Parts: sequence; structure tokens; C-alpha cells
Amino acid sequence: MTGMQLPLKHDYSCEEYLTQKIWEKKLLSACPNHPEGGCGFERLGTYTRSSSDGRGEVPIARYRCRRDGKTFSILPRFFAARYLGNLQQLEDQVVAAEAQGAWQAAKNLQASEASSHVDSYQWLRRRKKAVHRCLSALVGLLPKTLVRGVLQVRELRRTLGTKQTLLHLRRQLEGRLPQLAVPIGFCGASSSRPIS
Repeated sequence: MTGMQLPLKHDYSCEEYLTQKIWEKKLLSACPNHPEGGCGFERLGTYTRSSSDGRGEVPIARYRCRRDGKTFSILPRFFAARYLGNLQQLEDQVVAAEAQGAWQAAKNLQASEASSHVDSYQWLRRRKKAVHRCLSALVGLLPKTLVRGVLQVRELRRTLGTKQTLLHLRRQLEGRLPQLAVPIGFCGASSSRPIS
């Protein structure tokens, strides 16, 4: 069974998402691949992702197309696609790596996924590289916002006047997210398991 992440189209904070139990609501009315129906589209239940901010496990709604054998999970906007944690944490980690260098930022990082400083460094470098690669791919779509060669998140924060740059870009490119690279977009590894 292959999985595909789709964005939840409303802005909820993690607290609102949990308090209102958004994952229990009908988030998809039809199969994305067969909007005409007849494919045996059904609610599959949920899986959980760690909020990484002390709120615990967050349920993610999941659906299945019986005809294709594909699953669709509805990821809240605040989560990074295919990466553990939320977009804001990822952005803050990348900004720290840009400002201090990845080695120094990794020293300061309390990454539970990493068991040593070298592991933290490699973990942080993978995340920074993914964000910069994603921003590079967005240059043509947002030429007034993203200028080739100025792809540092801390520079973009100044340009956009927000400390929620990745979330801002996700909102701006809402209709194109299935074709855009992770962690902002949803085009990435075919595995539905989050990567570090």
C-alpha cells in the first residue's frame, strides 16, 4: 500500500487541532484519484505523529482507495511534510544552523533522535539541506519573494517580515503543494513514514 500526504486546508494551531478533534471530522469527501466515486474510498482511521513541543501524539486522519490500494493522510499545516516535528521547529533549527554553523548549532541542539554530537550534526545538516533544496526549487514560482542565491531562511524572514517563513510559503503555494518538494510541499519519498 502506498501513501500520499495531503494538506489540511485550514490553519489550526496544534492546540486547536487537538482540542477540536479535527481528525475526527470528514476531511475528504471523495477520493482524490476518483472524484466521480466507485473506487471503494473509505476512512481508514488514524496514525499518530509526535508534536515535538510537549503536546504528545497528534492523530492524523487517513483514508484509502480500494481500487488503487493508495492511502491518503491529511496533514495539518503546522507539521513538516515527511520530517518529524512541525514546520516552525524545523525552520528554527535551520536558522540556528545558518547563523551559528551546523556544527555549533548541533552542539546546542537537544535532538532526541540523535545519540551523539556527530549524529545531531548529521541530523541537522539533512534538515537544512532539505529546506534549502526546497527553497531553490521555489525560485521560479515566487520570483518576487525568492531571489536566486538568497535562499537563507534567516534572510527570507527579514524579506517577508515573519518568523514563520515556511508556513507562509506553504500558504502562498497551497494549490501546488502535491507537486512541491518536502518539507513545505508534499512531493517526496514514497514511504509514508516521516524521516528525520
